[in-house]
Amino acid sequence: MPETIELDLDAIEAAAKAPLSFCSSDHCMCSDCSCVAANNRCWWKALNREQDNRTQAMGKIFRPSFDTGVTMKEHHYAVTVNWIGNTGEGTASYTAYQRDFNVEAPGKAPILGSADPAFRGDPERWNPEDMLLASISACHKLWYLHLCAVNNVNVLEYVDYPVGRMLEGDGQRKGHFKDAELRPQVIISSQSNLDLARRLHDDAHHECFIANSVNFPIRCSAVIKHQD
Repeated sequence: MPETIELDLDAIEAAAKAPLSFCSSDHCMCSDCSCVAANNRCWWKALNREQDNRTQAMGKIFRPSFDTGVTMKEHHYAVTVNWIGNTGEGTASYTAYQRDFNVEAPGKAPILGSADPAFRGDPERWNPEDMLLASISACHKLWYLHLCAVNNVNVLEYVDYPVGRMLEGDGQRKGHFKDAELRPQVIISSQSNLDLARRLHDDAHHECFIANSVNFPIRCSAVIKHQD
């Protein structure tokens, strides 16, 4: 693994604990933060200042560490999963109902869901296995773009073609995902460090919230090229 640049965690912790230290705007993870907390007391500004004060030698990765003794911030999520497959008989039998459902949340377009066609689902709708795979890919991508942005790797295009394998179960063992593989195709600017761009995928995997929440292996087979 490449060498990690050490940060002044005491300064960052002090910034995080200072009055009005946490940005209240929608851009608290952005270096353009302009809220009142940004006046030398915003923790994200502190990270950026610390990064700017360091000389990033080739091959080093800027990887913020938030292990400062501050309680981990908790995020809350809520959706509505609305089954719409009652054809009049409810679940009177295995074949009496449709598997269709809608995933809904205020202010967002609904996701049209169903079961995998192997389990009598609608092939034109998203199934839970699709959405799990998409969540892994999207979370990895978002972390990768973030790490590239703070390490001077300019990503111009990013398309992933992830695949996953699920074992259905055999009556004794329950069905479960066996593994997943991310296959991102990435284009970076001609001035960006290609080796660093490759290594940042490992860091994105270790930071990814979704990858850290599942119990099956995830591989990343990225293809990264410079812009023509």
